[in-house]
Amino acid sequence: MKKLILFCLLAGALAACKPGPKSSENAQESTPAAQGSTIEADTHNARNSLDYYGVYEGVTPCADCEGIKVTVYLKKDETYTLKNVYLKGGKELNPSEYSGKFTWDDKGSVVTLEGVKDAPSHFFVTEGYLIIVDAEGKQIDSSLAEHYKLKQTGVY
Repeated sequence: MKKLILFCLLAGALAACKPGPKSSENAQESTPAAQGSTIEADTHNARNSLDYYGVYEGVTPCADCEGIKVTVYLKKDETYTLKNVYLKGGKELNPSEYSGKFTWDDKGSVVTLEGVKDAPSHFFVTEGYLIIVDAEGKQIDSSLAEHYKLKQTGVY
């Protein structure tokens, strides 16, 4: 019986020594901002969060043909190859090919293919797709907008 009483007293003493919950004042003092450090904003973007490198393909609208088959190869070393082929009457006509370096915009979401003439060269990078955008990074706003998405078909 003495052991039980001694055990209960010891347990009570240990519980009393346990620190209680912090007051809101103490909690504020322990936050990084209160300690003089800054809290960084979320910096995730396509450039540093996605496996963007790979092969993207699609058929974009064309005014005087059935469509333009577009294939873009983005490589890890920030080089690209762009292939465009006009489709007319079941035939592939006027193929063009560009290669070079690509650059990212400041937000890390749009790549620009350097040296491309007479073909789209700005692409918004998203999970599994490249979306053709204008020079300011804005998406095409029309009923054909879905046709300006190139699907990722392979990864390097």
